[in-house]
Amino acid sequence: MSNNNGKITAPISQADIKSVLGISANSLAAACQSTNINEKAAHKPTNNQSYEPLTVEQRKQTNYSTYVNQYNNPVLLIRAVMQGLAWGYSKPQPPFFRKLDFNGYNHFAKDWLNVEPQQEVISSDRSLALDIYGNGDALSNDLSALNDLLELGYLAQYSLTEINFGFLVRASQFTESVTNCYYIPLTGMQTIRDIVDNGKISIPANVFDSIGTWYIMPILTTANFAQGERKYMSITDTIDGTWYPIPYSNIINIAVVANVQDYPVDKYIDIVLYSAEASVTNRGEAMVKNIIVTVSNTSTIDAYRVVVSSATISGGVINGPVQLHAGSVNVDSNSSANLTIQGSQVDFEVADGSIERLAIDIEYYIDNNSSQRRTKYLYIDLV
Repeated sequence: MSNNNGKITAPISQADIKSVLGISANSLAAACQSTNINEKAAHKPTNNQSYEPLTVEQRKQTNYSTYVNQYNNPVLLIRAVMQGLAWGYSKPQPPFFRKLDFNGYNHFAKDWLNVEPQQEVISSDRSLALDIYGNGDALSNDLSALNDLLELGYLAQYSLTEINFGFLVRASQFTESVTNCYYIPLTGMQTIRDIVDNGKISIPANVFDSIGTWYIMPILTTANFAQGERKYMSITDTIDGTWYPIPYSNIINIAVVANVQDYPVDKYIDIVLYSAEASVTNRGEAMVKNIIVTVSNTSTIDAYRVVVSSATISGGVINGPVQLHAGSVNVDSNSSANLTIQGSQVDFEVADGSIERLAIDIEYYIDNNSSQRRTKYLYIDLV
């Protein structure tokens, strides 16, 4: 049988499908329209009027067989999400049922886009750091998941410069009958990488001007507003742009308190790429050497010893992670110092020989505060 832990791969039999879905029906039509299908899976029976196997491009054109509605007011979008109407599974219709639609089906696929706070609570004077990642089934496992959405049919008409990412927020829970919300615009899709800090996206702290719990919903829109400002919006307002939900994304909440402890690694320390040598051939062979980072300390009083505990080549294109050598450096107050991550050449293979840059995952902390580890992604252009 070609199924393992809820995943189906070719060659596919009806027995595979029945076993994974937990159904007794023997017909392909019944299987393709089963209510047991996980609609979050990318590779599932798709609504397409063809008997031929579907290409990756055809699946993306149908949003992995997901209908996604658009709205001219973000409050209407919220209501639709809470009613379960903003998106849904567009099941195949007779007579177009294809057994190969199940090739790659993952019965345990999770939300396409997850947003998670890096801290359980934040101070009202500190930015909120958020991790954003895909589930590895429909979208990628890092921030490029946002860019991947532009390849789907419901956004394919837009270029990187025409769509923006942000959050709808409320100081009370989202419901089916809300009449208002706030919008926090973060960035255009073209610059999504430019606002990454320590492998995360940050919401400016000044948008959370009251203590308590805030609820946050990620969205995409063609509307243009100044980044990092909270905008009040009502269901009765005429609002620019078209507003789109992100299918199978989560709503998070964050507790905002008056004060939380500041750690130097949060407040004063930053790491940026100083120089590196990297190249890749058409055969997918890659080389990285002489990675040097600059560690900055903006404290005007204290000096710190910064430990880079690990450095890994990542980014979803590597045939297995590549661990690099790390080290430590003393950084005086209001100064910076360079640290060599690895001095010898590292050769490895990439899954895509046409990539233009690599991600280096840096984990670091202040000496004697190893429990306060932080992560930052640095990007090395390939030549």
